[in-house]
Amino acid sequence: MIKKSIIAVIALIIFLVGCTSSIRVEYHSDYQTYQTFSDMVNMADHVFAGTVISRSVEMIDISMDINGDAFRNPLIEGVKPEERFSVYTVYDIRVVNIYKGALAQDMIIEIKVLGGTIGDDIYLDIVDVSFDIGDDLYLMAIDFNIVGMPFSLINPYQGYYSIEGDAYVAHEDNPVPFDNEFFDH
Repeated sequence: MIKKSIIAVIALIIFLVGCTSSIRVEYHSDYQTYQTFSDMVNMADHVFAGTVISRSVEMIDISMDINGDAFRNPLIEGVKPEERFSVYTVYDIRVVNIYKGALAQDMIIEIKVLGGTIGDDIYLDIVDVSFDIGDDLYLMAIDFNIVGMPFSLINPYQGYYSIEGDAYVAHEDNPVPFDNEFFDH
């Protein structure tokens, strides 16, 4: 009986240690929102349609300058370098059509979205946005012209529309409908 109790206690300890080895981090970013489709397009450096071909999760230091060097940012002074990194899911997108910006058809670009999973550790943004390989998307992206830095969506829930047949489907939190007339001008 004592032997079974000891085994049960050891099993419980192993289980609890295993359960506590993962972390869950919630990001609470404040994103600019847009009232019109035109405002969203005007904010974007690049507006294009593309297909997700792969994805990875990376720790990215967004406190870099245009040469990829760390710069003096008063918001991060005194913060340890390892604390400046955030977890992003980075999507490789094959460009299909270009509506704005200096991209080329069939070019592969990277788009980063805050959050992802590394091992058992989960990093979540308040806005849940994820894409599957093969998804066709209409994207509005910002290029901060930082060497090696993936593009960002104008905001995670208004920076894309899923292309489903002939329809452009907005994220559930995006109240702005897709405007086909924008492309008729």
